[in-house]
Order: sequence, then C-alpha cells, then structure tokens
Amino acid sequence: MGERMNIKKFCLSAMLLALSVAIYTLESFIPPIGIPGVKPGLSNIVTLISLMFLGPKYTACILFLRITITSLISGTAVSFVFSVSGGVFAFAAMSVLIVFLNGKLVWAVSVCGAVFHNLGQLIAAGVMIENLSAIYYLPMLMLSAIITGAFTGIAAQLLDNRLGDIIRRKF
Repeated sequence: MGERMNIKKFCLSAMLLALSVAIYTLESFIPPIGIPGVKPGLSNIVTLISLMFLGPKYTACILFLRITITSLISGTAVSFVFSVSGGVFAFAAMSVLIVFLNGKLVWAVSVCGAVFHNLGQLIAAGVMIENLSAIYYLPMLMLSAIITGAFTGIAAQLLDNRLGDIIRRKF
C-alpha cells in the first residue's frame, strides 16, 4: 500500500510541476508591476497547495524542478541564482509556518513566503554586486510581498476549500 501511495504522490507532484511551469511561463508575459522584476508570484499557489497536500519533501522537489526548468527555458544563470535564493528562503519560511498554523491562515503563510522570497533575492543581489545598495528596494519589495502574497494565499485557500476534500480522499 505504501508503494501505491508514493506513486499517487509522484503523479500529483508531476501534475503540480507541470501546472507551476505553465503558470510561471504565462506570468512571464505580465509586465513588471511598478518595480522592475516584481511579479504576482502566481506559481506560489502551486507551492502552497503542494505543501498542504504533499508536504515539504515533495514540494521541495517540485519547487527546485520548476526553477530549473523555467530558468533553462527562459532565463539566464543570474535568473537561476535569484530564483533559487528566493525560492529556498520562501520554502523554508512557509514549511515552518504551515506546520505551526496546521494548514490554516494560508494567506499568512503566503505573505511570509513572499517576504522571505524577496529577502533571499536581496541577499543574492547584495552578494552579486558586492554592496548593500539593493537594500533601498526593501520597503517597496515588502509592500509588494504583502499584497501579492495575500492574493496568492487567498487563491490557494479558495482552491483548498473547493478541491481539498477530493484531493485528500485520493491521496
């Protein structure tokens, strides 16, 4: 039975990976919102759903594969570094917080993830340019993280409300 369950989780992971790559790709066509590089982070909806239904091990794989695939398709080595640094920080924060909140307040988990994503990218920028001038973007990035994080978190919560029971029964 355990092996069958792993196959189901693997299949759900593959579907979530494909969905996150598709969402990320579509989102790349949206022009920046005010600040260069700021995007809604819609693929984070998939990361939140994955954390809720599959846990951190599968989610880490989905996240790293999405970052790798989308960087190979549309990015550069620099975009990979920024994506990984932001993704690792966001994933770590969300993985811890979602356990403490027992899957509730998904919007708060998402806001926290967005804030940590931006912090991870600012750290990467600071290391790459070897100074702290990127820190001046911090207030604007935190405001955008709160807004976009709340939006993606609410979307993930609505998906959980609509599809959660079905997914939990199947997986």
